[in-house]
Amino acid sequence: MKRKFADIFLIVFPLTGIMFGVLVYFLWNLKAQGLHGLTTAAALGTGCGLVFGCFVGFFVRSMHYQFAIDPSVDISTRLHLMLHSMGYRPDSQMQKILLFSPTVRSGIFADRIRIEINAGQVTIEGPHSHVEKIRDTLAV
Repeated sequence: MKRKFADIFLIVFPLTGIMFGVLVYFLWNLKAQGLHGLTTAAALGTGCGLVFGCFVGFFVRSMHYQFAIDPSVDISTRLHLMLHSMGYRPDSQMQKILLFSPTVRSGIFADRIRIEINAGQVTIEGPHSHVEKIRDTLAV
């Protein structure tokens, strides 16, 4: 479940770069320009792949956040309601570990979220942007 920036970037960069380069090459009719058109499409594809790869890699990378809680607070119900409002549904529950799966409503940068609740401590793992949103909402 741990996804690093480099892992995501190395998948997204070539896919978007090649796709964008081919689209530009054919839609802008750069074929008529010969080698200059091909290098232009390759440069635009590489630039688009770099930008989009960095953007997606930053927001989809996994983040691990751990914080202390008061054991008397029912954090489980609070997290269930918060994740439901973010577009996640409960996937499975094993003793102290809760897994949530994304729905379409959770967005393009969604991935599974894993929450481990111990006595006085909560650990959240998931996509960077969503873990940050949970952290800000809980104000911890």
